[in-house]
Amino acid sequence: MTRKLWVSLALIAFATGASAGPRGTVPREDAGKYQAHAERDGLVIGAEVLTSDQAHKKFSAKVNRCCIVVEVALYPAKDKPVDVLLDDFALRPAETDIAARPMSPQVVAARLDKKPEVQSRVSTTGSVGVGYESGTYIDPVTGRPVKYHGVDTEAGAGVGVDPSTTSGTADRNRADVETELAEKGLPEGSASKTVAGFLYFPSSIREKKRSPLELTYKFKDQTIVFSLQ
Repeated sequence: MTRKLWVSLALIAFATGASAGPRGTVPREDAGKYQAHAERDGLVIGAEVLTSDQAHKKFSAKVNRCCIVVEVALYPAKDKPVDVLLDDFALRPAETDIAARPMSPQVVAARLDKKPEVQSRVSTTGSVGVGYESGTYIDPVTGRPVKYHGVDTEAGAGVGVDPSTTSGTADRNRADVETELAEKGLPEGSASKTVAGFLYFPSSIREKKRSPLELTYKFKDQTIVFSLQ
């Protein structure tokens, strides 16, 4: 699919009110409010990687378990709309050739998804058993046989397990995660006004937790590099 065709389809989906597209985030006053920023041909871009605490506050899902979240804002010049495509972005550890593209909300949700734990409803039932016994024994004092009769009672408890999985709940939770990530993701398509949102990258590209990162963005025939901590 060509770039122009993809953008056209994105615009059609937006115009028809498709609900699957992201709404993004509220952009900051200017790109200088972000950790890193740059300007090329009238387009100003700001970018910032979220800390674990920031990700925890902005998302109900624990995205920092599997992802590096980067917030990006694009400020197009007047009458110069920009085509926003997620594939134009990549994240890599500084001074390395290892890079990753942004992941879709579906992929992130799948990574966060755990096998649902089996929850069981346990029921207990009480029971009482009554036994009768009789016999003969020799009295040690008189040496005579003595017959006896007795009643024996025994109380017990039975445990019944009714296993039921939470697969239905897990599916709903996963759908909720996908929705949240999609709504807050960077919107794709032609942008004539400021647009902002999050990009989700696999945390596996970062060998050391605090190693510096570089976000690259392909704009026309240029590659813009942002140094992130």
